[in-house]
Amino acid sequence: MEVVRNKEKEIIEDLRPIVILEPGKLPQVIDTMEAILVESDCNIYVQNERIVKISNTGSDNKIKRESNSLSLVSENSNHLAEIITKKARCLKYDSRSNSHKEVDCSRRYSDGILSRGGDSTFRPLTGLLQSPSLRIDGTIIDKPGYDKESGLYLTPSIPDDYRSPPPIVDRKSAETALNILMDTGLEFPFVSDSDKSAYISGIITALVRRSLPAAPLIAITSSTPGSGKSTLGDVIAIIATGKRSPVLSQGSDQNETDKRLSSALMSGDQIIMIDNIEKPLHGDLLCQATTQPQLRLRPLGSPNLLTVPTNSLLMANGNNLYVKGDMRRRVKVIRLDPQMERPEQRKFNKEILKYVKKHRGALIKAALSLPLAYKAAGYPNVNVPTYGGFSEWERWCRFPLIWLGLPDPLLASESLRELDPDMQNQRQLFAAWYELFKSERLTANQAIHRGNNDLQEIFQIVTADHTSSRRLGNWLKRHKGKIVDGLKLESDMDTHKKVQQWYIDKCGVCV
Repeated sequence: MEVVRNKEKEIIEDLRPIVILEPGKLPQVIDTMEAILVESDCNIYVQNERIVKISNTGSDNKIKRESNSLSLVSENSNHLAEIITKKARCLKYDSRSNSHKEVDCSRRYSDGILSRGGDSTFRPLTGLLQSPSLRIDGTIIDKPGYDKESGLYLTPSIPDDYRSPPPIVDRKSAETALNILMDTGLEFPFVSDSDKSAYISGIITALVRRSLPAAPLIAITSSTPGSGKSTLGDVIAIIATGKRSPVLSQGSDQNETDKRLSSALMSGDQIIMIDNIEKPLHGDLLCQATTQPQLRLRPLGSPNLLTVPTNSLLMANGNNLYVKGDMRRRVKVIRLDPQMERPEQRKFNKEILKYVKKHRGALIKAALSLPLAYKAAGYPNVNVPTYGGFSEWERWCRFPLIWLGLPDPLLASESLRELDPDMQNQRQLFAAWYELFKSERLTANQAIHRGNNDLQEIFQIVTADHTSSRRLGNWLKRHKGKIVDGLKLESDMDTHKKVQQWYIDKCGVCV
């Protein structure tokens, strides 16, 4: 390459490594190109079976994001060929000049690199971080760039006022940190102190979720529009990412909702908010995304399944939010109640979102200090029942708050059981059945014919006003083994008549 300066010619040495594009050497050429890309520390990573890059993205037709939000996109062949051409000198033999000439990298080679997928040697990426966080062993991640130990990439967006917490935090410092976090929620109309605790737990979860194998969905609910649900979710998101949460809405049916959620998970958003929910919150994909570390998802327009991490914090908001079925035990609720007809007309002492952005660094340090203090204290027993499937989340996001004197952040979630119509039906049916029949074995048909008025009314409800032995039997099968208020539904088979018999008995473990 020649550059003319001050009428003098200077030869500037091209320091790029050379790749000879020889016929019949495709695997070796691809090996060389991939090694050059890995050595150059370029923005290319491997996530399970796909090769990805970190990109500035905005909203699309499924997810609403702030401009210049960061997410993961699958690398494409044209862009990869361009990067290879920048990082290496691709030389190809020219028979006319009897010499090698520099050429652009063709898609033949970039396609070959992409086709390797999970077998490539690019650095494995488990997720994007937009704030300091903790590894699963409790050590701090706060140096921008790729963290080899965790596979996380911390973007260079650490606030200027951030100061790393010490590895060992004492209880007094943790109490001071807790007060700093509590100040951000002073003007939100929490129903109880357990909801405040759930809010603080949500902030910690947003910061450390990337390192957790599982975490519950955070549901923000109120009885009245304008109570501050979206704002509360944005406070949590801004502390963790510096931006408001990416938002998606429920689809017209569960299949469409799953497609939108799949798209957000594949994009690797640190926080995903399902906004303004009006229909019951449920679904197999949501259940799996909160409890499984990875999911097999199909990108839109592709016949192939991809393995995608689920280490995004899932949030949801809605008025009188109803969580249905198995999803209920995978949700942590934050309840708001302004106790006024027009809560949107309230006046606040400070603009909370601006305040949080201004003091974001101090808030991050405060939030990370709480699990670090609990760790330094030796993980003391807080004498509460464990939350099945979320042990690591409890250790970082639940137990430290109870240890510091806050109510259990899961107490507010008990309201989900009370609001669940199916749970109410179980409670009424079990109680009325046991009061009338005690532990007597009955077929569904016998229960219908011998039931009193109270029981008949409940049978009509659970069978959708079409009481029959088949419909009632199906309902009983779906609830076999359930325990409500110390009563358990059981069954056995009448071997002589070949019919299933049902009975309700007191659960010895529960009474």
